[in-house]
Amino acid sequence: VSQSRYHDTSIGTKQTRITYRYNKITHSNIGFNTFTSSTKGEMSHIVVDHNTFYQIGGYKMDRADLDITMEIRLARTNLSSHDINITNNLYFNSTYTITQLGQGTTDAWSATPTRLDYNLYYRGNATYLIYWEKTKYTSLVTFQAANGNESHSQQADMIVFDSIDPTSSNYLKPTAGSTACSMGVGGTYVGAISCNPT
Repeated sequence: VSQSRYHDTSIGTKQTRITYRYNKITHSNIGFNTFTSSTKGEMSHIVVDHNTFYQIGGYKMDRADLDITMEIRLARTNLSSHDINITNNLYFNSTYTITQLGQGTTDAWSATPTRLDYNLYYRGNATYLIYWEKTKYTSLVTFQAANGNESHSQQADMIVFDSIDPTSSNYLKPTAGSTACSMGVGGTYVGAISCNPT
């Protein structure tokens, strides 16, 4: 599925059993946004897997409070939140934060355990790579050392696609032989689209 709109399920006190997979999100301010409407809410069984987030940020939204930039945002959870899995995603550029889990003290991130792994990051113009609770990380290495998550993930200097033309059948397909083609779970690809055979 290709779309240029964000995915937002931030309504109610319970967000559970949400799977977000095989999507190309491009040219939007938010890629995936889920949080409960209460700091006492529960978030559980969330899967964000095999998605491609491309050029997120810098676009005017229809609500002023959404004029923010992040590729994935999850917030407002308590200790009962569990089973959060963010894996096999490809992130290419953002104008602010790529992954945000918790924001300051009002949107505290308390979900345990949380699994982030086998993700490929290209930071590009992003101010921060990962915002975890109250700490902002500019590199994957510092986050891995501090958190223990993302042990198999990589931060790339560049990600090359076969095409960045939205009308092409190879739009946002990683070039054969690139890191994105084999760094996923079990040596498979990351992102929404598999690579062409070499």
